[in-house]
Order: sequence, then C-alpha cells, then structure tokens
Amino acid sequence: AEFRVATPNDDAVMAMKNQDGDVLCQLEIPNTGGWPTFTTISDTVDLEEGSQTLRLESVEGRWNINWFKLEALSGTNVKQVQNLSRGNQLSIENGVLRYMLSENANAAIAVYDLRGRMVFSRKIAAKAEGIQYTKIPVETLSIGNYLLKFKTENIEQELVFNVFR
Repeated sequence: AEFRVATPNDDAVMAMKNQDGDVLCQLEIPNTGGWPTFTTISDTVDLEEGSQTLRLESVEGRWNINWFKLEALSGTNVKQVQNLSRGNQLSIENGVLRYMLSENANAAIAVYDLRGRMVFSRKIAAKAEGIQYTKIPVETLSIGNYLLKFKTENIEQELVFNVFR
C-alpha cells in the first residue's frame, strides 16, 4: 500500500485497519515541512480475497492524506515452518530458493501440493559450502500453498510457501 501524506509535525503516525478493527499496517509519517508538502510512504498489507472495508486512522499527531493506492502483488509469499537441522536455512522469494550448506554435498529438492502430490523435483550436484541459489518454477504452479522438502545426506529441511498472483 502506498500513501501520499503531509505533516509539519514530528510525531505523526497513521494506521490502516480492517472492518474488525485489526491493524493491517502502521506507519510513522515523516515531517514533510508543511501541510501542502506531500511525500509517499508505503508498507505491505495482507488482505483476504474479496471485498474489504478499510479504515485509515490517526494514531498520533495530525497529518493530511492526498491519496492511497493498493496493488496486488505476484510471486511467492513464504513462511518457514520447520527447520530440522542446525546451521542450515531455506528461503524462497519470487521463485528463487536460497539455501545454505555447511558441507559440500549433493542435494535434492521436491515440492508437494496440499494433496501430497509431488509437483516439482530437482537434484543438485555437490557444491561448495555456503549460500547457494536455485530456481523453482513457481510460474508453472497454481495459486495455493506448497511444501518444499530439501535434503542432503545429513540435512532435511521443510518450507511451506504460498503462490499468489
């Protein structure tokens, strides 16, 4: 979400809330030097699909708003739910898997849908220790949640991610 705002104050804070009053984002508004001097601030807002009633609220101070804009994002939204080994981490962003190896080892990646069907797999030849990257073809996956399993001889990790458009 982007907000075009102005304030001559140093303590202005705004919040966007949903119809239940839950705070979706809260932003400090920087002193812009005056009421007619606008700047754009932004934050990520997660909304459920469908119609929404949103409310902008002054948490602290006074400020002006010229406009706000919401845009649908595409790509992958990720939540790491389980890390089964020490010293190794997984993350995925926009279809690129980032992983860290504490040893030189072959790796296998498998992606499963919520029904447990494997929808993608890849074997990766041994690489040096450290941070590595590999592409996951998220553009071929339907919208929804997936489980990624990452394995080496000594490491097993799992990551749940969401594909949205």
